Amino acid sequence: MMRFARARWIPALLGVLLCGCATPQREVDVSRLLRALESPAPSAAGEAAPAAPDAPERPGTPPPLVGAGAAVAAGGGGGAEAGALASRGELTIQPNTILQIKVAEDPSLNGNYQVNSLGAINLGYVGPIILYNKTVAEARQKIEDVLKYRDFRKATVEVQISRASYDRVQISGEVNRPGVITIGPGDSISLHDALFMAGGLKPVSRPVVTVIRGGLLSIAPYTLPGEDYTLLGPDGRLSIPAVQLRNNDIVRVAAAGAPGGGAAGGAAGAAAGAGASETKTILVLGEVRQPGFYTFGPGEKCTMLHLVLKMGGLPPFANKKKVQIIRRDAQGYEDEITVNVDRLLEHGSPDDDVPLQNGDRVRVPAKRISLF
Repeated sequence: MMRFARARWIPALLGVLLCGCATPQREVDVSRLLRALESPAPSAAGEAAPAAPDAPERPGTPPPLVGAGAAVAAGGGGGAEAGALASRGELTIQPNTILQIKVAEDPSLNGNYQVNSLGAINLGYVGPIILYNKTVAEARQKIEDVLKYRDFRKATVEVQISRASYDRVQISGEVNRPGVITIGPGDSISLHDALFMAGGLKPVSRPVVTVIRGGLLSIAPYTLPGEDYTLLGPDGRLSIPAVQLRNNDIVRVAAAGAPGGGAAGGAAGAAAGAGASETKTILVLGEVRQPGFYTFGPGEKCTMLHLVLKMGGLPPFANKKKVQIIRRDAQGYEDEITVNVDRLLEHGSPDDDVPLQNGDRVRVPAKRISLF
C-alpha cells in the first residue's frame, strides 16, 4: 500500500517541478516593486517586535559597499558649488545626481551613490531608496526613516550633493540640430556657444532670435514675452549678440516676420495653432501625478507637449515612450495614437508635437521590468 501511495505522489511532484521550470517570465511594475522594497516588513499580529540593534545583523558574506554599478568615485570639480547651491535650497535630487552619504552607525554604507533613471539609489544591503525631487534635508530624513524600518535602533545620516544633475537650455527653430543642451548646474552659456552646439543656423533671410527666460517651466512657453535679438549687424553680416542663457531658458530662431519670429510672432503663431476658440477637455489616466480632466481654454494651444507641461511633467516611473492618445471618431470607432513623449521633451521640436482634440483620452503606462 505504501509503495502504491509513493508511486502516485512522485509523478505529481515531478509535474509540479516541471511546470515551475516552464513558468514564463513575469513582468513587474517598477514603481510598485521599489515602493514595496522600501516598506517595512509587516510583523505578525499580536507579536511584539524584538529590540532592534544599532545596526542590522550582517549577512554571511560581507555586502558590497555600494550596489553593482552604483558606486561612483568622487572625482572632478563642482562639489563645492553643488554643496553651496544645495545649502540654499536651490537643488533637488534628480536622475544622474551623485550623492555622498555617511551613516554613523554603519560606516560600510558610506560612499558615493549615483541616482538612477528612476530617481533611486541602491544603498548597499539596505536596498533601493527613492529620492527623486527631494532636497538634501528631505533625502537625509528619508534615508533615516528607511534605516529605522530596517531595524536600526538609531540612524544618523549625512547627505551631500557631490555633483548635481545638469541644467538645460532648449534651442528650437531654424537651427540644424534643435533640442536640449545640457550645461553645468548653476552655469550659463553664451548664445553664440548654444547656437554652435545646435549645429549652427539654417540658411534663412534676416534671422532673429527670441529668448524666453525660464520657458521650460511654463505651460505655454511660446505665449510668454521674450527678448528679441537680430542676428545681422549694420553691415548685413551675421553678428551674434552677447547674451547669456541660463537653466530652463528657451531660444527660438526664425526668419523675421515668420510665426515665432519674435515674441509677438510666437504668440500669434501659438494662438493660430490653437484652432477653433472652443474649450477642450482631455482625460488623463495612468502613471501620472494627478489623473483626471485637464481643460484648455479658448485660444490656448492644446498639444501633447502643452498637456505634459500643464501636468508638471511625468513621474520617473512613467513609460514616456509609449503614451497613448485614444480618440473616438464621428462613427464611434476609437483610434489609438502612440506618442514618444520622451523624445518630445528631449528635443522640444514643434514638428514632433501632436495636437489634441476635445474629448481625447490620454493613457500613460508604467515602466515594467521582467523577472526571470
